Amino acid sequence: MEARRIELKMALLESLRGILSDSQHTRQQGEEHLNVIEMTPEFGIHLTDIIIDQNNFLAIRQLAAVVLKQYVQTHWSSTSDKYVVPETPEWAKRTVRELLPNTLGDQSSLIRSSVAYAISEIARWDWPESWPQLFEVLMGFIISSTQNFVHGAMKVLTELSDNMTDNQLPQLIPIMFPELIRIFKDEKSFSSNIRGRTTQILNSCVTLIYAMSDLEKTAPDVLLFPYVPEFLSAFSVSLLQPDGPHSDFLLKTNVVKTLICFTESFPVEMAPHLGSVISVVWDLFRRIEESTDSDGEKYNIQNLVCHLFEFFSALFQHKIYKSIVSRMVDDLIYHLIKYMLITEEQADIWVTYPGRFIEDEVDDTITSSVRILAVNLLDTIAHLNKSKILESVSKAVRKHFDEVEAIKSSPFWWKVHESCLLVLGSLNADVTIRIVQQYIGNDYLLNYIIQTDVQSSGTFDKGECNELA
Repeated sequence: MEARRIELKMALLESLRGILSDSQHTRQQGEEHLNVIEMTPEFGIHLTDIIIDQNNFLAIRQLAAVVLKQYVQTHWSSTSDKYVVPETPEWAKRTVRELLPNTLGDQSSLIRSSVAYAISEIARWDWPESWPQLFEVLMGFIISSTQNFVHGAMKVLTELSDNMTDNQLPQLIPIMFPELIRIFKDEKSFSSNIRGRTTQILNSCVTLIYAMSDLEKTAPDVLLFPYVPEFLSAFSVSLLQPDGPHSDFLLKTNVVKTLICFTESFPVEMAPHLGSVISVVWDLFRRIEESTDSDGEKYNIQNLVCHLFEFFSALFQHKIYKSIVSRMVDDLIYHLIKYMLITEEQADIWVTYPGRFIEDEVDDTITSSVRILAVNLLDTIAHLNKSKILESVSKAVRKHFDEVEAIKSSPFWWKVHESCLLVLGSLNADVTIRIVQQYIGNDYLLNYIIQTDVQSSGTFDKGECNELA
């Protein structure tokens, strides 16, 4: 029996080596042999042994983990949509479940991730009935604060949270949420990457709790709201920190995504908690605007800026936040105009290819530009705050016009004018006319445009003037 086991394992190793070969013939042979060995009851155990053995080449171990996940999908449960006979015997499943989790602490992140995918696939069928100790094991890894084990365990939880059922979630959250809070707050022990995973897991859980609340009205009160204050307190601390190893832009983006998830899923219930957080987000919004160009490329923070816009848009779309956002409108529009400034790179493209200026400005499919997203947010504000938009836009435009007088010596002063004209041109024509007539003044604007923009060297100023006209 032992000789047969060793023989099968060696044959499996040889098949995996063949699949990684440069030779098409050798790869094909390896795949054919693998399909034969896959029919044996010990197949999953042998794959696990190969994954665990650090004497094997990394590529072999990683391939074995990928094959194991595929094997679980097709042979682990007869209820799977992908099921192919034979079904893995229970004794073999038990051995795999006992051996595999320890590999979550492997020194290679590739192995940790691949094993996490395989474990989450097994858990899909076996937890909690056949694998009740899984989360005890995962929590043990997390509590250990050993970086590799924490990373591996968090990867499993991230995968599982996306596929959690209504029955599994109530068992998991009381164990998991306190640990997620602890990890996020412990910036000395855990990297930004690991701490960011806590927000991804939380988002998945919030989405599922929201779905559950249709039938189980008390689910949010029991499973989510008791933990919200501590999560938000930790998030605020992170957002207030300058960009660095403990709170980089990616982590801040993940935090803002979670705030969006909270706001959109439970707008009424979250309102009492979000007041102080909104002020923190606003502070972050202003800090970023002062340190980057309108593409967000200079400091690689475009994704964060876009999600900040999305967060503000979510606030404006819920009446319960009206009193808060109404106080922000003037300043928000003023700063949105700054986010609309043309970057040097974009200006170079438009000068080289003038036709692109018109195409890019009217193309609704362009969603990656911070400039375009700023215009979209302005449109949302204008649609939902019609009574406020007239005065707010006029104040912002006049303020920018006045401020630019002090920087006329700069070769880039015209960018501010171009953004202001873009704002006026992007609004509904009736709104723009009322802004000009009631607040800015027809004569003032006309004379200002003629004197500063039409006669300037700013090509795009002239384009926006024509558009506004």
